[in-house]
Amino acid sequence: MYKRLQSRQTLMRYVILTAMLSVSLHAILSAQDIQFVARAEPDVLRVGEQFTIIYEANHNLSDIELPEFNDFQYMGGPSVGQSTQIESSPGKTYTKTTYSYTYYFRAVKEGKYTVAPAKATFKNKNYQSNSITVEIVGSGSSASSAKKDQDAANASAASSDDVYVRLLVNKKEAYIGEQIVATIKLYTKLQISGLDERYKGPDFTGFYTEPIEIPPLRNLERENVNGDIYYSGVLQKVLLIPQKTGQLIIEPFDLDIAVRQQVKRKSNSFFDEFFEPSVRDIPVKLTSNRVTIKCKPLPVPKPASFTGAVGSFTLSSSVDKPQVMTNDAVNYKITLKGTGNYKIVDEPVINFPPDVEKYDPVIKTSDESPMTGTKTFEYLLIPHYPGEFTIPPVEFTYFDIQSKQFKTIQTASHTIYVEKGEGDTLLPVIAGMAKEDIKLLSSDIQYIKLKSKNLDNNGKFLVGDIRFYLFYLLLAILSGLVLWLYRNHIRRTSDLLLIKNRKASKYARRRLKKASRMIKTGNKTEFYDELHKAIWLYLSDKLGIPIADLSKESARCSLASCRVNEETMNKLFTIIHECELARYAPASNVENTGKLLDETIKLIVRLQQEIS
Repeated sequence: MYKRLQSRQTLMRYVILTAMLSVSLHAILSAQDIQFVARAEPDVLRVGEQFTIIYEANHNLSDIELPEFNDFQYMGGPSVGQSTQIESSPGKTYTKTTYSYTYYFRAVKEGKYTVAPAKATFKNKNYQSNSITVEIVGSGSSASSAKKDQDAANASAASSDDVYVRLLVNKKEAYIGEQIVATIKLYTKLQISGLDERYKGPDFTGFYTEPIEIPPLRNLERENVNGDIYYSGVLQKVLLIPQKTGQLIIEPFDLDIAVRQQVKRKSNSFFDEFFEPSVRDIPVKLTSNRVTIKCKPLPVPKPASFTGAVGSFTLSSSVDKPQVMTNDAVNYKITLKGTGNYKIVDEPVINFPPDVEKYDPVIKTSDESPMTGTKTFEYLLIPHYPGEFTIPPVEFTYFDIQSKQFKTIQTASHTIYVEKGEGDTLLPVIAGMAKEDIKLLSSDIQYIKLKSKNLDNNGKFLVGDIRFYLFYLLLAILSGLVLWLYRNHIRRTSDLLLIKNRKASKYARRRLKKASRMIKTGNKTEFYDELHKAIWLYLSDKLGIPIADLSKESARCSLASCRVNEETMNKLFTIIHECELARYAPASNVENTGKLLDETIKLIVRLQQEIS
C-alpha cells in the first residue's frame, strides 16, 4: 500500500514538472516572437487634415516610449483596443490577439516627415517598432479641398484632372534585351464604381512581354501627385524586353470606367430628400499617355558564345554522382542565376562524349522577383561503356548593363568513372542518336489482314438513330440550365454588399420609426437603445463593415476615406455618445427625445449626401 502511494506521488511530480516546463517553454517562445509595428492612416494628407498613428503588437506591452512628434499637432490618445482572431488549420486551432494603441494628430505644415521608432518593454526586454513616413502637401486647407472634391463629384462629367490613367515605365532608354517594368496606374479624386472587365491594356509592339502577378485591386491608396492628393491603384504590371532597336512607341489605350455621382433633386420638403436619395453611375472613357522608349543596339563585335543574355548572371554545374555502373543514369545540372532576361535564354551548347546517351533536358524557371530568378537545365546521361568520361566546361556569355561590356563565365568540368555492370550487353551507341530515334530492326514486316471472321455488319449506324440526337439535345439543355443557375447564384452573392449599401437608409428609417413609437409610449430606455442600434446598423450597411468589426475608430477611418465632413462626423459620434450615456447612466442630463430623433434623421440625410 505504501509503495503504491509512493509511486502515485512520483507520477504526480513528473506531471507537475512537465506542465511547468511546458508553460515556461511557451512563455520563452512567446517572448521571442514579439511583433511591434507602426503605421500612419493616412500617410499622405493635406495641411489641416487629421490622421492617426497606430502601434500594434501581439502582446500587451508596457512602458511604451513614443518618439518626438514636433512636426504634428497632438489631438489625443492613446485609444487602446484589443481584437482576437481565430485561425484554423488541419488538426489545430490558433488564437491571435492584437493590441493596438492609437494616437490622433493634425497636419501642421507641408513636408515629408519620418517618425522614429517607438520603444516598448515586455518581460524585461526592450523592443522597438519600425519607423514610418508621413507626407503632407500644402494645397489649401482641408475644408476648401474637400469642397473642391465635392464640387467635382457633383459635376455632370469628370474632367481629366479628376480621374485619369497613366502608363509608367522605370526607364525610357534601354539596350536590346534589357528588362523594363511597365506599370498601368489609375488616379482619381472621385469614387470609382466599376471598371471594364474586358480591359487588356496596351499593345506592346516590339517587346517580349510577361505579366507580373499583383494582388487584386480592392482599395485605392492616397498619393501625392505634383502637390495634389489623389487616390491611386495599380491595374497591371508587365515585364518588357525590347526585341529591336530604335524608337519603340507604346500607343495610348482606352479604359472604360464608371464614376458614382450624386444627383441633386429639387424637393419641396425636408423628408423628400431623406426618403428619395439618388445616385447614378456615369460612364467615363479614359485615354492613357503615349510612351516612347529608345532601344540601343549592343556593341560590336559580339562574342561567338553570346546568345542574347542581357543583365548580370552566375553559372554553376553539378552531377549527382561521380561514379556509376554501366547503363546507370547520371543527372547533370546547369544552373543560371541572376538579374536580366534569363527566361528567354536558350539551352547551352554542350559537347558530351559520343559514347554517352543523352536525353533532352528538363528546363525549369523560378522567380525571386520580376527581374531576378534562376533557370536550370537538367540532363539525363546514360554511359554504356566502362571507363571514364569528362563533361567539358560550358561557356556562357552575357552583356553586363553596369559595365556595358560582354562577360564570359563558365562551369567546372566533371569526370565520371564508369564500372562494368553485371549482365551488361554493351549495346552499341551511335553518336548523336537520341532515345526516340531507336527503332526495332530485328522484326519482320507485319502485313495487314484483309479478312476477319469475327466482324459483323448489321447495317445500322449510331448517327442515323434519332435517339442519338435527342440524347445530345437533352444534355445541352441540362448544361445550359446548370450554368444559368450557377451564374445567378454568383450574381446574387456578389450584389449582397451593394444591396445593403443602397438600402441602408431604408433600413434606418424602419428602425427610426420604431424609436419614434417608443417616444409615444414614454419608454425612454427602449428609445435610446433603438436609436443607438439604428445608427450603428446604418453605418455597418453603408460602409460595408461587419457589425462585429465596427468600432468608433474603424467607422471614423471609413467615413474619412469617404470624405465625410469633419463636422458631420463629430455630430454623429456626439449623438452616439448621448445614446450610450442615456442607456448606461439614466440619471444623466440628455436632450429631449423628440429633438434627438430629429437631429438623427437630419444627420442620416447628410450622410446619404456625403457618402457617394
